[in-house]
Amino acid sequence: MRRFLLFVLVLQLARVAGAQHDTTFVSAGAKHAQRLYEQSIGPQSHLLNGPLYLEVEQTHDDQFPFFLINDWVEGTVDYDDQHYENVPLLYDIALDQIVTEHPSNATKIRLVNEKVAGFTLGEKKFIRITGSLLPPGYYEVLYPGKSTVYAKHKKSQQDRINDRKIERSYDARTRYHIFKNGTFFSVRSKSSVLEILSDRKRELKQMMQQQRMKFNTNREKSIVRLAEFYDSINP
Repeated sequence: MRRFLLFVLVLQLARVAGAQHDTTFVSAGAKHAQRLYEQSIGPQSHLLNGPLYLEVEQTHDDQFPFFLINDWVEGTVDYDDQHYENVPLLYDIALDQIVTEHPSNATKIRLVNEKVAGFTLGEKKFIRITGSLLPPGYYEVLYPGKSTVYAKHKKSQQDRINDRKIERSYDARTRYHIFKNGTFFSVRSKSSVLEILSDRKRELKQMMQQQRMKFNTNREKSIVRLAEFYDSINP
């Protein structure tokens, strides 16, 4: 807010001074005020040129379209061939959109998907994948090895009328993919992972038995562990 007030104050001074002199000075003062404002918000000003984010009304506190939590998370963004740090972000996984906050008025700004190469939310890393058999969008990098493991998070909005009021909820799901030898493979079960890594199936089964791995208890962790072990025995 202080940054926005700085912009308004400088602009107002420019107008007052211009009223005492001429319109040319007013124009120059306004441009100078704009430069001061852009400098005050720093290099992240380029991120604020996207369209407004039209947020869907939430009917329950625990029902929201964002990834993990309903609050801003500090992260980084690779946007339009530039890297930005310490950026407040929301990831709307219902619409597959990245949202940031304008520092002066808390307006939510939607980043242009085509300009986003990747981003982080805390410790979680996402990249935008296009031009493959997978649907274009943002995918979390769970394991960045030779047999890379990705997760695609999605929420589907569900509206129903209860006592003449709309109640909104979201069904969350995650799908997993392994990128191996230049190809994406979708995986859901233990057998589908072992089929993709079939040249080391015997060793993988032995590892799972030794570590008493229960695939269905934590599917994500199990897929990552299998990919890690597979890569470790295929140097």
